[in-house]
Amino acid sequence: NVPINLRAIFVDPFRVRTFVVVVLMYLLAFVAMDSVSSIVIYFMKYYLGRASEANYVNGALLVSQVAVLPFYVWFSRKTSKRAGYLLGALIWIGTMLFSFAITPSAPAWAVYVFAVLVGAGTGGIVVMIYAMFPDIPDVDELHSGQRREGTYSAITTFMRKLSSAFALFLISNSLAISGYRPPLDETVNGVIKVVEQQQTPTFLTGLRLIFAFTPIILLGLALLVAWRYPLNAAIHQRLNAVLKV
Repeated sequence: NVPINLRAIFVDPFRVRTFVVVVLMYLLAFVAMDSVSSIVIYFMKYYLGRASEANYVNGALLVSQVAVLPFYVWFSRKTSKRAGYLLGALIWIGTMLFSFAITPSAPAWAVYVFAVLVGAGTGGIVVMIYAMFPDIPDVDELHSGQRREGTYSAITTFMRKLSSAFALFLISNSLAISGYRPPLDETVNGVIKVVEQQQTPTFLTGLRLIFAFTPIILLGLALLVAWRYPLNAAIHQRLNAVLKV
């Protein structure tokens, strides 16, 4: 039996700068997505009072994500994958700032415009990140002389699940600290009914701030990391030429 080299699996990949940068860009952006997707139902239900529209808003976001993919593919070919990622992140940050203009008295179309713009930003991030991942084994092959796609995929998947679980834990506890009052089960004429509690102004303010600033902070960090992404089209072409020798 061939002994398992744990160092090669768990340590060496983090010596590849391109991998470290891409995985940080990936985790920061996708944790921001997790935070928004976990809070948006609270935002729609308790702050805007439009819980019945939450599925339609999510649908508008997803349609927008798919619709912008051809644009980002074109844009990245004209510029770079990093530029596509930066554009998506900037659009999303601007949209989260726009969320402060959405109040319970705002017209319905404003919520859908917000969802479409979030989709336009997240769509660019998703397509650019998944376009960057296939370049990592090429860089690693130059360092190690091996093709280790499976190793990088496993590490990335594990870190994604771990970061997502940690982010959801922090979000749920942040909402609790803000004063969230969960529904109560009450028995009326022998029937158990779920009764919503009145939320406090303190919770609604905290909810609005968490909803907007959690992704803004994470995306701000992602922008700083993405700016240091070392692999552009010219370097990748030279890399491929060296690997073919």
